[in-house]
Amino acid sequence: MDATVNAGRPGMFSSLWQRQLHGYPATGRRYAYLGIVVLATIALYYQLYINGAVGPSILQGYGISFTYYVIILIAGNALGAFGSLFAGLTDRWGRANILLGGLLVTALLALLAVPAARNGFQYGVIYAFIAIVEGMALVATPALMRDFSPQVGRATAMGFWTIGPVAGSLIVTEVSSHTLTHFSDWQAQYKIAGIVGLVIWAAAFAFLRELSPQLRDQLMVQIEDRQLIEAKAKNVDVKRAVENQWRRAASPRVIACAIGIALQLILYYTVVAFFVIYITTTFQPGFSQDQANGILNWYWGVEVATLIVVGFVSDRLMVRKPLALAGGIGYAATTLGLIIATGRSGTSYNQLVLLMAFFGFFGGLAFLPWMAAFTETVEQISPALTATGLAVWGWIIRVTVSLIFVAIIFVVPSVTPLVDHGSTVQAYLADPNVATVVAHGATVQADLSDPRVAAAVTLQQDLQDPKVAAAVPIIAAHPAVFAQLAQYPPNAIPPDVLAAAVAALGGGLPALQQLQTVAAASGDPVSGPKLLYVVTNGPAAQAALTDPVVGPKLAYVAQYGASVQQALAQPGVRDKVAYVASFGPEVQKAQRDTGSQWQHWFWVAFGGQIVFLPLLFFLTGRWSPSKAREDEREHGRARQREMQELGLTGA
Repeated sequence: MDATVNAGRPGMFSSLWQRQLHGYPATGRRYAYLGIVVLATIALYYQLYINGAVGPSILQGYGISFTYYVIILIAGNALGAFGSLFAGLTDRWGRANILLGGLLVTALLALLAVPAARNGFQYGVIYAFIAIVEGMALVATPALMRDFSPQVGRATAMGFWTIGPVAGSLIVTEVSSHTLTHFSDWQAQYKIAGIVGLVIWAAAFAFLRELSPQLRDQLMVQIEDRQLIEAKAKNVDVKRAVENQWRRAASPRVIACAIGIALQLILYYTVVAFFVIYITTTFQPGFSQDQANGILNWYWGVEVATLIVVGFVSDRLMVRKPLALAGGIGYAATTLGLIIATGRSGTSYNQLVLLMAFFGFFGGLAFLPWMAAFTETVEQISPALTATGLAVWGWIIRVTVSLIFVAIIFVVPSVTPLVDHGSTVQAYLADPNVATVVAHGATVQADLSDPRVAAAVTLQQDLQDPKVAAAVPIIAAHPAVFAQLAQYPPNAIPPDVLAAAVAALGGGLPALQQLQTVAAASGDPVSGPKLLYVVTNGPAAQAALTDPVVGPKLAYVAQYGASVQQALAQPGVRDKVAYVASFGPEVQKAQRDTGSQWQHWFWVAFGGQIVFLPLLFFLTGRWSPSKAREDEREHGRARQREMQELGLTGA
């Protein structure tokens, strides 16, 4: 008879919430349960990590600042930390129903609530609920994976579990890099994730089961322990097993291990939350949102493959810590490469892809063996406290992530102006009219503030009037004549004075024509003031043209003044120029500083990676594969002795 069949089987409907198995499942069914947990983990992290791929669009869509956005992340992770603590109670209440409730809630939030959010506050509240559920899943899902996997095979099982967060990130970047340009709004990314979440929830609702406390509260080293564990289940005191659960699980050893991996993951969580922003704002020429997500695909894709291979290798070698140490060293070395690449403006797309691939490989090599060893470390305290130990770890991880998000505001302050104003400034400067005013407007205005330049420009503009241009040479040739005529109103010039002027101009019809030309200009309401200005200020303005200071200024105004005026006459240009004038200098400074500031942050991450290495020694487990195999053989002999004492055949 299948061991999953037990006395007092619940009815068809009650089995939907009474999910406990009182016998250890057969191999095929066990793998099915593990597969459902992995799919659930992928769905939850897919929904949580979408904001990292569409961060710039979220800020622009809600009109919120980068600082406000980071506060949302901080609040979400802080609440998620307490979600992790709550999930520690699954050692008492079970794991499956909490996971199912979380799957349904996050799917509905992604599908319906996020698209309906109308401002940053509403989005922040929704994100907080998603983060709380993720904090619970961070405990419940690995606890389920541990329950269904003996220690021999634990790394492989945890490898598939770790695929959840990594594959969630991969799906986010893969889907967004191919669909962002095909949908009119970024909310479509959440709708897609919500639909996926509902499908996986339906499968989990129909098929997911969990071990009874009597089974999961025992240590299974090998799959061959199954018969012995089932025989001893009736003698397990579940209430006693979880007494003082928090005091026992939160031991210095567990806390040290959790702090170590939290520090190791500083860069990982930076990548998840901020690397699209980092890539699109740090390198010149810039990368688009689609390109940034395409670069990150290599991180997640390589890490998924690494997790599968490393899990198998770790179980074959039967050691965890040597692999985690090698991965930690390689990850730190790759971080140094990232620091160098960040300081070089010419870093290419392919160079970033190569770095992300190395991060994916060494990240998987470091984390997966650590995760398997951590669950075994908690089991060494008590198998009944698996979820509680994972809750301590989850709380420390989430608190660390919150501190990361707080610190990054201060270590990389350039991100704020680049995210808040950088794209708008760039878009405005793409307008040729705005670019013209920004490039030349200030200089033109400064040059025109010189009275000599202003006079010369006015002279040149006035001389463009045909009437003025025709009259000026005549007046210049006979200044005394026209000075005499200027003493009288145009219609009251004495005959003798007029006759003298005609004679001075050469007499006859040509003289009369010259007088008529001057009179037409001076009597015109538009041309008259211009003619008076030219006659009065012309000599000084002409002299200014040869001045070594005024001459170049006048030439600059002559070259760009008209185009600046034409640009300013276009609708909306003045407002755009004002925006660029207000935020452009800050954005330009941020662009100069952002590379070095990100380098500072990566040095912080590097420091955390170095601290991680010695804290590996707090994990349980052998460093030598030969000694680990001897431990396994000794366990097999002990199992046989105990089975003989209980009268079990071992069949």
